[in-house]
Amino acid sequence: MKIVHSHAIDDMVEVTEKIEEEGPHHLLPDLYQFIAMSYSAKHQSNDALTYYHKSLKIKRELLGEIHLDIADIHGDVGVTYHQLGDEDEADRQIVTGKNSFGVALSYYDLASVHNKRGEYEQAYQLTREALHTVLNICGENSFYTGVAYQKMY
Repeated sequence: MKIVHSHAIDDMVEVTEKIEEEGPHHLLPDLYQFIAMSYSAKHQSNDALTYYHKSLKIKRELLGEIHLDIADIHGDVGVTYHQLGDEDEADRQIVTGKNSFGVALSYYDLASVHNKRGEYEQAYQLTREALHTVLNICGENSFYTGVAYQKMY
């Protein structure tokens, strides 16, 4: 991966600030995430966290907590905390990202592939992991948990 030059990051921040002044824009959370990734690549972890959190705030408002994009950002935030040496927060962020509905759906998709290959034990284990993830997110009495139980059989 090419490291972004400092002046390029400064230019992105400047453009993003101009967009912010105009009001909400659908590209802002992705721009924030790109800026954060650029800072992270340069090991400017505190700056990276600032922009990851800005992106996360807007994406939560737009997508909800249980979207794959949210999981992705939590993973990136976890790596950034690891760069800072805060292993507890890194673990918390990565586990939070792992507990997303999008991740559960990915487990189901992967289980389907294993099932089609005749790898039934792997498929069953992945389906159980998906169910566990849905239970962590939605709780026992959720409609989605019911759907997850149905997929077990």
